[in-house]
Amino acid sequence: MLLFTKTEYLIAKRYLFTKRKESFISFISIISLLGISLGVAALISIMSVMNGFKDEIIKNIIGINGHITITGNNHYYLNNYNQVLDFISKNNKLKAINPSIEGQALIDFNSKSTGALVRGIFKKDLISRDIFKKSVLFSNLDEFDKYNNVVILGSELAFKLGIHIGDDIFVLSPSKLSTPFGDVPITLTLRVIAIFNTGMYEYDSNLILIPHNTAEYLFNLKKSTQKLEIFLNDLSLTDEIKHKLLSDLYQKFHTGFKITTWQESNSYFLDALATEKNVMFLILSLIILIASFNIVSGLLMLVKTKTKEIAILRAMGFSVKNIRNIFFIIGSLISLSGVFLGTVLGLLISYNTEALRNLIYTVFNIDIFSESVYSLSKLPATVNYYQVLFIIIFAILMSFISTLYPAKKASKIEPKEGLDYE
Repeated sequence: MLLFTKTEYLIAKRYLFTKRKESFISFISIISLLGISLGVAALISIMSVMNGFKDEIIKNIIGINGHITITGNNHYYLNNYNQVLDFISKNNKLKAINPSIEGQALIDFNSKSTGALVRGIFKKDLISRDIFKKSVLFSNLDEFDKYNNVVILGSELAFKLGIHIGDDIFVLSPSKLSTPFGDVPITLTLRVIAIFNTGMYEYDSNLILIPHNTAEYLFNLKKSTQKLEIFLNDLSLTDEIKHKLLSDLYQKFHTGFKITTWQESNSYFLDALATEKNVMFLILSLIILIASFNIVSGLLMLVKTKTKEIAILRAMGFSVKNIRNIFFIIGSLISLSGVFLGTVLGLLISYNTEALRNLIYTVFNIDIFSESVYSLSKLPATVNYYQVLFIIIFAILMSFISTLYPAKKASKIEPKEGLDYE
């Protein structure tokens, strides 16, 4: 059984594509259709970009940093880290455990200076991290850990200071070294053996990697480490493994350890992303809402214009339901066409975000996605089809609701009312 009759469809089509003298109503219909299209396209493309942004940031965060980090309580250094490492390495749910040292230092090259985040790491741990292994542009990693005076640095940092492979850079640590003449800052001259480009501006412009034992000397740690970075086989087990490690370590060593997950370390950032995503959805939904009001106004104008025709149809035997269905069909055709066009446009934009970004930059010289602001070198987009489906349903629902009042108003026109002045 058909929801609408063939006659209702035919009349709705004739009313939608009105005569020349009623072209303003067709214009309102086109504006409504375009409004819904733009609203749906904007929602799909912006949500996809925000999904991609979040996915890319998280991928880089958990690729460069551990999923779980163990430090001494109150961030004291781990003097017994080898014992801790041997103990927790028995857990087969842990993919890798990397001792590392981090600290700020001053980098100087050819009278150019800048602050940098220095990370001390072992060679086996460095090459086990895919994000570094895949992002190294120029390298001679065989020398890492073989010599103490070597360094790997980010591409943006190298570009800013004009550093190339084989250059020597001067590193000044805030740690002090006791001498007969008093405390003096610890300094090192390191030779650049590799440059990496992770695609994350924050790390490419700020991070340098040195051998773990060199970091021990630079920060005056004396055969200890700052933290153990744990990488997991299954991220969904992060909280479970954290609580087990807390319990096991306390029972074994009878002392406190501070254990932090990657979600906790980046909680403010992740919460900000979620809030921004929700707010953007609400704001962009207003475009669809405004387009729905256009459908209401357009249909009301059509009802006013077609009062005589509606009265004639009622006199011919069309029921209230028939008239209501006709105007519901008109509104539905506008909304469904708009949603379809908007979905196609939104998906096209989502799958070509970087090309569009480059086009805008080339034509208008406007950089809509600055690396220094967003910490990524490319504009990412990840299409979530469940999210797209939700947007489609939301847009259709809003549009259908907007047709109810005009359709009801049209159905209340009686034959006598429409033909009184004829």
